[in-house]
Amino acid sequence: MGEPQRMFLVTQGGTSQADARGTATWHSWRKVHGVTAAWTAGCLAAWIGTILVAAVSVPLKFPYEVAGTIIDSASVVGLLVPVAVVGLCLREGPRHLVLGAARPLWPQRLALALACTSAVCAGAWALTVLANLPTAVILLDAQLYVGLLLVSTSLGGVTLGWVTPLALTLVMSAPGLIPWQWNFLYNQDVTLERWAAVAAVLAVGLAAYAWRGSVERFAFVDRD
Repeated sequence: MGEPQRMFLVTQGGTSQADARGTATWHSWRKVHGVTAAWTAGCLAAWIGTILVAAVSVPLKFPYEVAGTIIDSASVVGLLVPVAVVGLCLREGPRHLVLGAARPLWPQRLALALACTSAVCAGAWALTVLANLPTAVILLDAQLYVGLLLVSTSLGGVTLGWVTPLALTLVMSAPGLIPWQWNFLYNQDVTLERWAAVAAVLAVGLAAYAWRGSVERFAFVDRD
């Protein structure tokens, strides 16, 4: 075997090993974060269900209003469902491995959180188009939900990530409980200050998740 052929085989073998390592890493990452076929199907089902509910609910409740100018509690509360399902991929590995990681985890955490934010915004935009809802307020609500979800996940893990967005939704949905000018979820008067407030919540959420991750803070301790 000549030298060129030997070098070709060595290079090809190295490339194959690198590809195998890359594939193994990708599969491991998907397993750790729960990015499975079931999770993907759950995300699609949650978005489709939210779109169908909003498309039926708003015209039934407000038959004489101009399409694309009204939102209702079904569409706002329903938006929380796909956000919570998408957020399930924020889970991390075993507690002792995450806390003892040799490399900084914040770059990949931040990338994952940004990917989730982009996915939710894309789904929210599809919701506004397919269900004929106001775009600005739905996109704001989606980003606010993601920001709160990230904060909750960084404090209590994925298990409790949905608590803060749900609490906000219940408070804002209670008639007369919050003054209309402060009702960020339903008020369609989208101002620059409101955009800035939601952006600040989202930035805090991204920073919190990048820093702390989603290690389950209330996991049971094995005392044996």
